[in-house]
Amino acid sequence: VVTIGTIDSTELGGLLDSLIEGDAVALLQSIETMAEHSPDFDTILVELLSRLQSIAVSQVLPDSVNIVAEEDAILASRISKEDVQLYYQIGLNGRRDLSMAPDPRSGFEMTMIRMLAFRPAQAGMNYAVTTSSQGKSTSSDNSPKTSVRPSQVSTVEPAQKKSSEPVLKRDSEINSALTHIGTQANTESMSLEWQKIIDEMALAGMVKEFAGHCSLKEHNENLVHLILTPAQQHLLKTTQKGKLQEAIKTRFGAGVKLSISVEETPEETPAQQLIREERETQKSAEQSILNDPNIEALESQFEASLDKESIRPR
Repeated sequence: VVTIGTIDSTELGGLLDSLIEGDAVALLQSIETMAEHSPDFDTILVELLSRLQSIAVSQVLPDSVNIVAEEDAILASRISKEDVQLYYQIGLNGRRDLSMAPDPRSGFEMTMIRMLAFRPAQAGMNYAVTTSSQGKSTSSDNSPKTSVRPSQVSTVEPAQKKSSEPVLKRDSEINSALTHIGTQANTESMSLEWQKIIDEMALAGMVKEFAGHCSLKEHNENLVHLILTPAQQHLLKTTQKGKLQEAIKTRFGAGVKLSISVEETPEETPAQQLIREERETQKSAEQSILNDPNIEALESQFEASLDKESIRPR
C-alpha cells in the first residue's frame, strides 16, 4: 500500500532500471504511475540522488557490506561509473531548476529525459530498440548492454512500417527531441565543469573576470581548451591569459597547456550566467513589488507612482 504523496523503493528502483536500460517508454510510464500518488517530486529527486550516491559507493567499494543496499549493489554492476556521475550532476542541476519549471512533474520529467538522452555510446556495440504498433518497446542484442544515443535508436522493423506510421512519426519526434536535449545536457555539463575548475583555482580580481568570460570546449590531461567570444577578444591583449595559464598549471600540473580560441560559444559563460541570474532576480523583485496589493492601494489612494529604478532585491 502506498500512501498519497509518497512512493515506495520498488517504484524508484523501476525508474532507475528504465534509465539504465535506456527505455524511454518505461521511464515515462514509471513517472506517470508515480504521479497518480500526487508525490513531492523534489523529494523523489532527492531520493534518486541518494540512490545514485549509494550506487557510486558500491562501485568504488565493491565489498561494502552493510553500507549500501543489495539492490543498489546489483544496479552498480549494470551502469558505468561515468554515467552515475553524469546522472548525479544532471539531478543536482534539475533540483535547482525544479522551482522554475511550469509544474514539479514536468520539471522532474525533463530532468529524467536529460539523463536518458545524454548516454555516451560505446564503440563496437550494437543495440536496437524496436517499437510495436502498440507503442511498446522491446530490446534485442547479441552483445553486452550499452548506452545508446537517440540517433542510434531503430524505431521499427521493416515489416511493421505500414501499420505503424503514426508510431513512427511520434518516435521520430521523440528521438529528435532527445537528441537536442542530449546536446543541451552535454553543453550544461561542460559549463558546470568550467565553473567548478574556476572555483577550485580560487581565482580573484581581473583573472577571475577573464576566466568568467570564457567557456570550456575541451579538457584532458594535456590541454584546457577555452572559447572566448569575439565581443571579449580584447581581453587576450591583457596579462590575464598568462595568469590564468599559471593557475591552470598549479591546479592540473606543469605539463597542461592552455589554449584559447575566439569563436561564438554555444553555452553561457560564467559571466553571462551571473548577468542573467541578476536580471532574473531583479525582475522577480520588481514583479513582487508591482503585484503587492499594499503598493497598489498606496498608488491609488495618494495618486503616487512607483520608481522602478529604486527597486533592489534583498
